[in-house]
Amino acid sequence: DINNQLTVLSGYLSLLEQDDGTVRSKDIVGILLDAAKNIHSMITFTSEYKDLGKHLPLWTNLYEAFQSVRSSVDAEGIQIEAESACQEIELFCDPMLMKVFHLLIENSLIQENAVSEITLRWRPENGGAIIVYGDNGTGIPETVKSTLFLPGKMKKNAYGLFLVHEILAIFDFTITETGTPGKGVRFEIGVPSGSFRIVKKKLL
Repeated sequence: DINNQLTVLSGYLSLLEQDDGTVRSKDIVGILLDAAKNIHSMITFTSEYKDLGKHLPLWTNLYEAFQSVRSSVDAEGIQIEAESACQEIELFCDPMLMKVFHLLIENSLIQENAVSEITLRWRPENGGAIIVYGDNGTGIPETVKSTLFLPGKMKKNAYGLFLVHEILAIFDFTITETGTPGKGVRFEIGVPSGSFRIVKKKLL
């Protein structure tokens, strides 16, 4: 993927050097900047991906993990809340769970139509647990859902959701997108039995 972007850079730099007037310099600069941005994203993804599975799993409170990520995200004017019931559940997982929530929030924030609300909740199901992340944005088109978690398939955040899937897979968690297009995203994270526990509810 990086080589492809370098080919774009080399090709358009050659056009810029020739300056034969076939393509406006302003347009070429825009293409070069996009290619450089793509390479940066790929390198960042690679540096994060190589750390998968290096950490020992530990018990992590769902509410505290989400609130920690929430406080580190630049999302002025957007309501980002985990339901108080999320205080009752702890997950046995890789510390990179924090990265999952960061990437999901980032995915919401880059949507073309502004998201104003992001929520997190959970429910028990068939001996396991389902963590539900949702927003009130434009949602995911049905035509995209089958390839949503493959690398490079999204126009924006091309590797983010792939990384989310890979992180969750380390501790046998699953993720599916069950939202209605036009009504926001709804990611359901499946937690198997034995990978979560209920703790005494804390006071907010």
